[in-house]
Amino acid sequence: MLRSFIPFRLAAALFAVAFILNGCDSATTPPVSTADGAPATLTQTMSDEAMLAPDVLERTLLSDAPLAEALASSELDAARFGDRVVGAAFSITDDPNGNAVIGFLRDENGQLTPGGTYATGGLGSGGGIGGSTNPVLITPNRAYLFAVNAGSDELSVFRIRKGARSLELLETIPSGGPLPISLTISGDLVYVLNAGREGEPGNVSGFRLRPTGELVALKDGIRALPESALAPPQIGFAPGGRSLVVTDRPSNVVVSYPVLPDGTLDAFTITPSVGVTPFGFDFDAFGRLFVSEANGGAENGSSLSSYEQSGDGFTVLDGAVPTTETAACWTRVIGRYAYVTNTGSGSITGYRIGLDGSLELLDEDGVTAFTGEGSSPLDMGIALRYLYVHNRDFREIGIYRIRSNGSLVGIGDVTGLPQTAVGVAVF
Repeated sequence: MLRSFIPFRLAAALFAVAFILNGCDSATTPPVSTADGAPATLTQTMSDEAMLAPDVLERTLLSDAPLAEALASSELDAARFGDRVVGAAFSITDDPNGNAVIGFLRDENGQLTPGGTYATGGLGSGGGIGGSTNPVLITPNRAYLFAVNAGSDELSVFRIRKGARSLELLETIPSGGPLPISLTISGDLVYVLNAGREGEPGNVSGFRLRPTGELVALKDGIRALPESALAPPQIGFAPGGRSLVVTDRPSNVVVSYPVLPDGTLDAFTITPSVGVTPFGFDFDAFGRLFVSEANGGAENGSSLSSYEQSGDGFTVLDGAVPTTETAACWTRVIGRYAYVTNTGSGSITGYRIGLDGSLELLDEDGVTAFTGEGSSPLDMGIALRYLYVHNRDFREIGIYRIRSNGSLVGIGDVTGLPQTAVGVAVF
């Protein structure tokens, strides 16, 4: 049974706010499958590139071939990759006077140029959700974009006009709870993490995405968070959509909900985090979970851990492998590589993922890329062979080329984001 919520204590609420502001403000590989063996393609939760076998990914998208040539490889599905030479990136302003999505156009060399600003019809928090992951989300088929409005407790749905790579606002609807901060999708099932405020308990709330783009709230689709969950930063479906995961920083836990056939959630299971302050996470194509751990912002004390699903919870594969950096908060996985932003160090740490889920630093000093002293890197997004990172205090999105060996090469940036901006969603 779900436990009843005990109102937030003032001290706990102040801790959560302080942490957000000061600390941090996934041989031939088998087919993609979930932990129980069901094919993940039945309910796609990941981008097409994230579902590729690592060796195929490295021979094609991450190779030295020009992008157009790589996308034309016979090893890639032309229907999925053929029109991906150019794309787009999006962030949100989180403006309390009127939230908006900021758009950028991506060219074949990974560079971004301004592409327009689109009002969400809701209100932002004014920078109060700097510790969120995936506050803006693109559907795997690149047809729709969702954005949270943390100041008005709403979600906005946009249609992505593929020809012009611009947005059309379809609707702005209640999120189902207080302070929506993170989004996830599996097939036509969408869930939002409502983190809660003092005196207003947080929850996870489910919706169905209609073919026309509207979100319809699930009947009995709201589930409470554990009473100890005072500052959860992220929600995410496991590949295949059979499990929904939330991390919580103060209580050091990973929370998982089984997804029932009607899209609603069963009672949660709590898995203690092997590292302190679990934050962002991502899955690889085999359903293994990778969680960054900020360790309370301790200097050079952060880490990354890997898990596999076990029943309704998770068991550790490799635990608390140090980044050697400070405040590891956001995590992205592509093929056999995992990347973590270290907000306190201005760096990105890369790991090589072993066949058994073990983790090995790509660089002995833990610095796969230096984003700049005082840059405060936050969320990341990966599109094809490019990694994009939001450097909050530089008010920019940094751009990196991912090489076949996992190394990152800086190739540019785009500036001019507001200080309150959050999220990076790319295709």
